[in-house]
Amino acid sequence: MGLSSIGTRKRRSTNNEQASRREQIMSLGFNKRPDKRNNVKKLFSLVLILLLFLIFCKVIVKSPAGDDEQERSVTKTPIIIDHHEYQRVNREYQHRHQHSGEKEKDIHHEPNEHNGNKGRDVKSIMKSRAAAFKAKTLSVNVPSNIEISVLLMNYGRPDVLKTSRLLPSLTSHENVGEIFLLHANQETRFEYKHDKVRNIDAYKENDEMGLSIRFHFCDKLVTMNDWVLIIDDDIEFPPESLTFLLSEFMVDSKRIIGRWGRNLNFGDSHTGGYNTKMQNGKCEVVLTKFMLMEQSICKAFREYEYLVKDFVQQNSKPYWNGEDIFMSLVANYVYGYMEKREYGNCAYPELQVRDIGRNDGIHGTDNKVVSPDKSNVRHNHEVYRGQLWRLAREKLQRLG
Repeated sequence: MGLSSIGTRKRRSTNNEQASRREQIMSLGFNKRPDKRNNVKKLFSLVLILLLFLIFCKVIVKSPAGDDEQERSVTKTPIIIDHHEYQRVNREYQHRHQHSGEKEKDIHHEPNEHNGNKGRDVKSIMKSRAAAFKAKTLSVNVPSNIEISVLLMNYGRPDVLKTSRLLPSLTSHENVGEIFLLHANQETRFEYKHDKVRNIDAYKENDEMGLSIRFHFCDKLVTMNDWVLIIDDDIEFPPESLTFLLSEFMVDSKRIIGRWGRNLNFGDSHTGGYNTKMQNGKCEVVLTKFMLMEQSICKAFREYEYLVKDFVQQNSKPYWNGEDIFMSLVANYVYGYMEKREYGNCAYPELQVRDIGRNDGIHGTDNKVVSPDKSNVRHNHEVYRGQLWRLAREKLQRLG
């Protein structure tokens, strides 16, 4: 045999052996040359599984927190009413009560121009806002080292003071340091015994000064505290109402704040411009039914009283009716709001203060004007207050 034939047989034998080994490997499932398409499919499957796993984690882990955030955002949505809707409902409300013989009332809530609750029932909105305001009063705190003095006049309703929760609420409040109980009528005088209460005989001062005696004694007697609460004898309130008022006064004490606020209506010539509508927020006058102020401003009342004294002496019944109007205007003047033509005082009509006023039946000792024609008396009362308001403002503005 030649060498070429021997080489050929060896190559064939080698090729056969390699083919045999490949068949054995393929039979065992090991392919040294895998198909590229199979690799792509496997990679795609892995990516898909990974995506599904991530989506699953997001749904299970993050969804509850998102729902909570959404729920919390819903509960925090403020209750608001469209300005034009507010005006329309307010007009309808007043018209309805005027024709039913009831006294005209004001829906004293500030509308929000950004409407989120258009068409909602106004009464339900008022109730919701009152509840929210009540919750707000419960959440405030005032440092215990802040103390105020209280001036309270007893004239014609001694039984109201004896039986109501007013004096117990005041004496138990940690921020009330002293209470001056001014007995302006000798027939109704009684002694209220408590460490915080000072019973003051004010008969003579009442004859000379009328309803303004509270500002006189505020200037004369209050020496311990910088802040003074002046209130009527026919109201009741929970401790948190006073605490809330004090917390608001801490923000800005250069003003008078309280529960009942008034603004003058220049277009109402029937009552001289006096308007009985309750004001919410900044206002020109705060009534003495529930009034918090700086003690130092009481002296200003006596200082500027001469401006309207003749008018008051000739027209007021009882004497110095409208003392709250004049005191509020004097505060606006002293604190610089009148010069800027702004209202510096503030009213919180949603504050929990209950009016329990009634006459004890003692003839001639009620501090309100009594007449068979009550509507005429009310009209004259409002006309007088409107005239006093205009006169006092004009005189104070002239002072510059």
